[in-house]
Amino acid sequence: MPKPYWLPWMVEEWLVQRRPRLHLHCTPTYASWIHQVERFFGIISQKAMRRTKHQDRGCCGGCGC
Repeated sequence: MPKPYWLPWMVEEWLVQRRPRLHLHCTPTYASWIHQVERFFGIISQKAMRRTKHQDRGCCGGCGC
């Protein structure tokens, strides 16, 4: 795997010394799999919100608005 151009060599040496089993895999921020991961966690959040009970208390719960 080619070294990422943005990772300074000192940081890379430190990581190798501290965590020899750690392997960095750099992916571009525009990668399509990131969108799939975001959607996956969005679905989990929606399901968790549906399972909980919510009481309608107005905007903040204590002001009575």
